[in-house]
Amino acid sequence: MKNAVPNEFNPPWWYSFFFSSYLSRRALYKSLKENSHHVEGVTLDFGCGSKPYESIFNAEKYIGVDIQSSGHDHASSKVDDFYDGNSLPYPDESFNSIFSSEVFEHVSNIDEMILELNRVLKDGGKMLITIPFAIHEHEIPYDFRRFTTFGIENILNKNGFEIEKIEPSNHYLEAIFQLLIWYFTLSFKSKNKITTFFKTALFIMPLNFLAIVLPSLLPRNNSFYSNLTILAKKKDK
Repeated sequence: MKNAVPNEFNPPWWYSFFFSSYLSRRALYKSLKENSHHVEGVTLDFGCGSKPYESIFNAEKYIGVDIQSSGHDHASSKVDDFYDGNSLPYPDESFNSIFSSEVFEHVSNIDEMILELNRVLKDGGKMLITIPFAIHEHEIPYDFRRFTTFGIENILNKNGFEIEKIEPSNHYLEAIFQLLIWYFTLSFKSKNKITTFFKTALFIMPLNFLAIVLPSLLPRNNSFYSNLTILAKKKDK
């Protein structure tokens, strides 16, 4: 039986009282769940880390690949294979689908790696990815870029993929409130974890509440967002 998605990647409602990434993670999980049926067969999780979303996919076989040198250690990782940063250790057309979440911003040679992903994907195979847009620098110094909808479409198109869907996982107001929460969390961060918790909780809960309530009262705008979810298909040869 597959392990459930960890709470930090599928936060329950009561996490809104103290979890600083509640808004973005809640929206990201919902978006991935809605698109999970596209991930099937023999699947590659590129930049897999701890494979937090594995259980939402109905994959025949789920293989995780990651790079050894990154902005985080691999103490909790579930990596099946490491790659050297240039080429993936698999033959051509090894996978029916590819999944990658919040990874592309950390790949220095992004064009070359998208071509590698295209190489190991079977003809007609699909790739489901998520990328951040409105977020602070993270996993330093391995944080290289942010993509707009037009930027990610351009780089995927020129490297052998055609876009089937691009959609923000949340909207303008949620993204703004998420940034405010991260600002207070980073500003009040200290060595004393208890002090940090209570200081940040004073801001996290009310801002999360406003971010949930206000969109129902104000016009929705999707031109600014925390993350994008992209579904792409390997182009026919």
